[in-house]
Amino acid sequence: MKNKVLRGILLTVFLLLSVILGKIIGGAVAGVSFLSWLGEGIKFGFEPFTLELAVMNLTLGFSFAVNIAQIILLLIAIFSYIRWIARD
Repeated sequence: MKNKVLRGILLTVFLLLSVILGKIIGGAVAGVSFLSWLGEGIKFGFEPFTLELAVMNLTLGFSFAVNIAQIILLLIAIFSYIRWIARD
């Protein structure tokens, strides 16, 4: 049981680090001409909307943005996790 929890934490840390580092790298190389493609990405979602009821107001919205550096680092993180687990 403890081993499964540690594996889950390790996967979560790998994925979070890859997303954060990908965002930093994508933003940092945006001005470099031959690396600017790493900062290119896509953003999608829906705008927030408000549902007004007599008792409460409910506001919902969703936005997702990802760049190429994040995708590459996510793939590396998943591959590293699989290799790490296979080593055990």
